[in-house]
Amino acid sequence: MRRLARQLGVDLRRVRPTGPGGRITTEDLRAFVRETNEQVAATAPRGVTPPGEPDTDNYGGVRIEKLSRMRQTIARNMIESYTTIPQLTNFDDADVTELEDMREQSKADYADRGIKLTSLPFVIKAVASALRRHPIVNASVDLENNQITYKEYVHIGIAVDTERGLVVPVLRDVDRKSISQIASEIDDLAGTVREGKF
Repeated sequence: MRRLARQLGVDLRRVRPTGPGGRITTEDLRAFVRETNEQVAATAPRGVTPPGEPDTDNYGGVRIEKLSRMRQTIARNMIESYTTIPQLTNFDDADVTELEDMREQSKADYADRGIKLTSLPFVIKAVASALRRHPIVNASVDLENNQITYKEYVHIGIAVDTERGLVVPVLRDVDRKSISQIASEIDDLAGTVREGKF
């Protein structure tokens, strides 16, 4: 138990024991981790505030910053590069052994609540957190008005294979949602898409 708590970074003094003789069970530890994740999601900082003036678009809050002449040139060159040079994808490895162990141990708890717990919600949450910390990646360039639009929201599309082809529904405001909320929305969206009701 102590080893698992150490791996998960849990201070056992904060876990409420329910086992015989006031002992902490694996279920107590999992419940504590689940509760903590929910609390962290609810109180997580909004991330770095990008530069620019506040505004809104069709999906939520944005901030608009005028492009410097240098950035205008970079943007034009990147667009030209994108249309004239083959793109490549980079893959990195990450050791998610402990995360996968925790997910496997929590699957039954989530299933009891009608939620299928796959690895995808964790990947989405990690991407959302990275986008909040690096707003330049969650931005778009408007060359017509020579400005950058930094998104203050994080919406992530997920690919769903259907008989009619690949559909990409969007999970909105994922940076503000817990793992269980994301997992539940993935199930709901995928079901809606596969039933042809999207």
